[in-house]
Amino acid sequence: PGEPPLPTAPGSASGGGAYASPRRGEVSWSGDQIEHLESVGYVMSGSRHKRMTEVRLRKENQVYTAAEKQALFSGDFGEQLRGVDPFDNFRRFDAEVAGCHYLDRAMYVDIKTWLVDDILVKVDRATMAHGLEARSPFLDYRLVEFAAALPVELKMRGFQKKYLLKRSQAERLPHEILFRRKQGFSAPINYWLNGPLGQQYREMTLAGRLPFIDRQNLASLWQDHLERRRDNGFKLLAIINLTLWAERYGVTD
Repeated sequence: PGEPPLPTAPGSASGGGAYASPRRGEVSWSGDQIEHLESVGYVMSGSRHKRMTEVRLRKENQVYTAAEKQALFSGDFGEQLRGVDPFDNFRRFDAEVAGCHYLDRAMYVDIKTWLVDDILVKVDRATMAHGLEARSPFLDYRLVEFAAALPVELKMRGFQKKYLLKRSQAERLPHEILFRRKQGFSAPINYWLNGPLGQQYREMTLAGRLPFIDRQNLASLWQDHLERRRDNGFKLLAIINLTLWAERYGVTD
């Protein structure tokens, strides 16, 4: 059978904007366009690949920038944070496979961090709380080892992710299923915070239970979010969780 067509880039004729998708890694955009596509997480070919692993991981795993943390955390606690880079843990795993292609490096870091410390933990806790057993068939160790050993061009080609997986199912699944937009399962954080729970958590976090939090800065985060000037949902959720954790373990003074 013929090779399935590559999906178009965001902003193309079918995606609603200005850029046409390259084929098989060809790049024909201007420097400004490349910078824009990098900023939203798309992968370019050429020398810009060298920066993509750290840029992508920082973008996807950072809730507060260093400057935002300095403004939020006051006193000695804020001073202790100076020079501390949470990305060091990611960088350590990246260094273990420094000689590999940047895409393989990014996937390796994901397996060592995001997979085991985030999404798998959430699924395990949610299912166990209700007496359910959840399995991730794509994480069978034999399949993981096979996928890790594949050439990069079979993992991603142009803008098409999961290239080999999609090819393998081309005769089994309709095109609209294979190439539809990704549908995630994000928690409705903004819905929670803009509803009755938001007022409860706002009062709790602004009550001064964490003396190392700058309450004026935190109040601005809440106000901007509730007035829909900025989406601070993840930032506020982090403070809510920190407050609940500190109360539970008695570290609020």
